[in-house]
Parts: sequence; structure tokens; C-alpha cells
Amino acid sequence: MKYLRLALALLVIAALATPVIAQVTDEDLEEARSVVDEAQSRANEVAADLNAAWARQAELEDQITVLGESIQQAKENLVGSDERLAELAVELYMGKTSGENIELIFNTDSQTIEAGTEYLETVSGTEEAEINQLLTTRARLESETELLAAAEAEETEVAKELETLSAQIQDELSTAQGAYDQLYEQFLIEEEARRQAELERQRREEAERRAQEERERQATTTTQPDDDSGSDDGGSDDGGNDEEPPPDTEPPPDTEPPPDDDDDDGGGGGSACPVAGPVSFTDTWGAPRSGGRAHQGVDMLGAYGTPLAAAFDGTIARLSSSSLGGVTIWFASDAGDEFYYAHLDSYAGISEGQHVSAGTIIGYMGTSGNAPEGTPHLHWEYHPGGGGAINPTPLASQLC
Repeated sequence: MKYLRLALALLVIAALATPVIAQVTDEDLEEARSVVDEAQSRANEVAADLNAAWARQAELEDQITVLGESIQQAKENLVGSDERLAELAVELYMGKTSGENIELIFNTDSQTIEAGTEYLETVSGTEEAEINQLLTTRARLESETELLAAAEAEETEVAKELETLSAQIQDELSTAQGAYDQLYEQFLIEEEARRQAELERQRREEAERRAQEERERQATTTTQPDDDSGSDDGGSDDGGNDEEPPPDTEPPPDTEPPPDDDDDDGGGGGSACPVAGPVSFTDTWGAPRSGGRAHQGVDMLGAYGTPLAAAFDGTIARLSSSSLGGVTIWFASDAGDEFYYAHLDSYAGISEGQHVSAGTIIGYMGTSGNAPEGTPHLHWEYHPGGGGAINPTPLASQLC
């Protein structure tokens, strides 16, 4: 929340520096702080639940995939077993069994299976092994089918929970974003008013200085002949030059406003939160993700379209798009570290090889790739020295 704090701090400074111009009162600032803090606190609470549900959803997706593959394999095995049992049934029928007993083998009713099992005691060892394999496969198929149904039902509930939590966190972060935008807009208005007031002050001072110089020059010119009266022989030590030396010809002070030291890009070798606005995140390093993967970054939740910033001075190393990460940026800092930005909605007019300062807006938060549609977020990775990823949460907490 450093961006919000910065906006508040700048408004305080502007109010102290230009009390006549500033329209933001202490009460306004306190109210803004309260809105931001409360929204951020609620968003953090929801974010923890959302990340837990997210991890559970990934586990269920993997479980459903594994069960589906196992069930398909069991069905294929049963096809071969049924063909063999058809042959076995003929052999048994031609021998010591009856058609009624054969029905016990092929029926999947639990009571009938139990009766069939008793019947198997009369069957030879080879025949018993084949029939047992069939019954085991059918039992596994039945069990896994039940597990699959339960997993799919839970996944449906988790998906609903994620949708609800995502809506809640979007409401909270949108509230915080609204407070931030309002503060920043007010700051820009007051900063421009302060700049114009300073410019006007400089102009007045310059006009007064010039007027004073003119008055002094005229006073000197008017009084000079009285001092030289009775001495018109040109014998002055000044060589007959009775006029005041010309005024200083140095150019007047620059009347343009001083350069803005608060570069919007946050340059000067500094650092910035990769999310340039209200953001919520928890430590999800190593959490389960789809496909049996472990999470290799931090998911920074924000309102859709929230600006994303370069965390340090550095270069846009690569821009790409994929089904997993969606719209992505590989960013290489001047210090040699690399950062991965994923699930962007769009870029901010950047190009590969472009050097930017810390705080420069490089993209906007979205849901591209495999990100849940209702949960815009930045997947952010930290690769020290360009090597493997490490937990970026401590760094994100420090920057944001």
C-alpha cells in the first residue's frame, strides 16, 4: 500500500506548503486513510481464503484427472476380461456349473457378487484367479467412480466459493482503488495549483526586481548633473562619462517552474511495488497448482486494469504470450536479477530492449492465460541473478 501512503503523504505536504490553495483537510486525509486501511484489511482476509480455495481447486483438478484415467483403464481391462469370461462360462457350463451360477459372475449387484464369491470356491484355481481379477477390477471401477463423483461435486462447490471470494476481494480492492484514484487526482490538481502559484510568485519577484533596478537607475541619472556643476571642462576622473554603468546584463532567473524531482517513473535507481495501486497477497510459494505443479511466485490480487510497474531500473527483456501465463513480461534489472510478470491484460506501450526506470508503468493487471476469469492478479516471480526462482513474497512485502 505504499502508493496509497505516498499519495496521502504528498497531500499532507501540499497542504502544509500551500495552505491557501490546498482544499484537502486533515479530516479528509483521516477519512481517506480509514477507507484505505479498512478495505485493505478486508481484502487481505479474503485473499487468504481465496488462495486456500485456489490450492484446493488445483488438488481436485489433479485428482479428477488421475481418477478419470484410472477409470478409463479399468473399463478397457474389463472389456478383455469379459471376453475371457465368456469363454470361461462356456467351459464351466459344459462342465459342472449351470447357467444360473454363471449369472452370479456377471452381475454387479453387491449381494449377488457375495453369492458369486461363495460359488467361486468350487471353481478351479486358474478359473478363480481370472474371475477374481474381474471382480477386483469392477470393484475398483465402482469405487473410483464414486470418488470421481465426490471430487467433481466438491470442485463445483469450490468453484462457487472462488467466485464469491473473488467478487468480495474485487469489491474491496475497487473501493481502495477508488480512494487512491480520488486522492491522486486531488493531489495532481493541488500540485498544479501550487506550481502555478510558485510560477506567479517568481514572476512577481522578477517584476519587482526589474522595477527596483529601474528606479535606482533613474535616481542616479537624475542626481548626477548636480554633483558635476561648475566643472564643465571635461576634467572629470571619469573621462567625461557622467552616466551610471549599465545594469547587470545577466539573464533574469528562470521563470519556468523548477523541474519536478518526483519523477512519475520513480527513477533515480529506486524501487517500486510491481502493482501500482491497491494490492493484496499472501505467501503462496509452493502451493499446489494445476498439473501437479508447485507455485513458483506470488499472486498479487488487484482490481482489473490496475497499472503494473517496473520494480527496479532495468530492461524489458522479453514480451510473450502463452496458454499458461497469458500476456507476460520478462524484466531484467540493472542489478542482474530477473522478474516474471504474468496474466497481464495488456502492455503499456513498451517494447523489447527498452530501458525503463523503477516505477515506470509497463502493463495492466488482467486474467490472461490460465488465470481464473473473475480473479485478476499479477503472478510475479523473482529470479536472483537470472537463475532459479525463489520465494518473492518477502521482496514484494518490502516493495509494497
